Amino acid sequence: MGEVARYPHGTFCWVDLGTPDAEGAKRFYSELLGWDTVDVDTPDGVYTIGRVQGKDVAGLHSHGEGDAHDWDSYISVDDLDAALERVRELGGDVTSGPHEIPGSARMAVIRDGGGARICLWEAVGYPGASLVNETGCWTWNDLSTRDPAAAEAFYRSLFGWDFTQVVEGYWSTSMGDLLIGGMRAMEPDLARPASWMPYFVVEDLDKAAALVEERHGWVLVPAFEVPSGRFAVGSDPGGAALGMIEMGPDGPARGVDRL
Repeated sequence: MGEVARYPHGTFCWVDLGTPDAEGAKRFYSELLGWDTVDVDTPDGVYTIGRVQGKDVAGLHSHGEGDAHDWDSYISVDDLDAALERVRELGGDVTSGPHEIPGSARMAVIRDGGGARICLWEAVGYPGASLVNETGCWTWNDLSTRDPAAAEAFYRSLFGWDFTQVVEGYWSTSMGDLLIGGMRAMEPDLARPASWMPYFVVEDLDKAAALVEERHGWVLVPAFEVPSGRFAVGSDPGGAALGMIEMGPDGPARGVDRL
């Protein structure tokens, strides 16, 4: 399990980080998640790919000091133009794109009706991460939103996702037999915007959380028991939030690597 060759329409396929300190981020995530990194020259500058077991798992790139320093989550779509038309019909915004990435994909950046940023990816040669749900790899994506009902309506209409309330204030999202991710209700008075956040698998959550703090990051949500294992939320030294999960004995949820 873990290897992925294709991503069905409506499933998460990639995550990457925009940061003003790409070299520092490479050191931080290589130590935290055990990545090897490879720099690729692109027309927009250097793009760094994190690899585990020689397989692509995530990316990072430089951007300006004034830009948001955060992780982006990407959703695979079969027809980008049709998806963007539907986004507009549903009250979302297309904030960037479509962009051509030669030999890889067409992509665009959107915001749902609650303001959460998400990227859409129509693969043209590069489907996304080739390894998931393993130590050092991305495994899950959570939406934090002030209006769960509106978010559910948006993503259900756009991708056909189903939502199941797990506990008060948290829903799992699925598409057929696949678990897509989760959604949590934000406190209305929180200053931060609605957002999507990826989770990465770590072998030892306590050691990972300690390393985050040793390397000048922060633990935002201490270790917490969930049915799938234990998770915590941290941020890197630049302030980008990420989830970390230590898998329980049942292993990862029903993901695309089970297809």
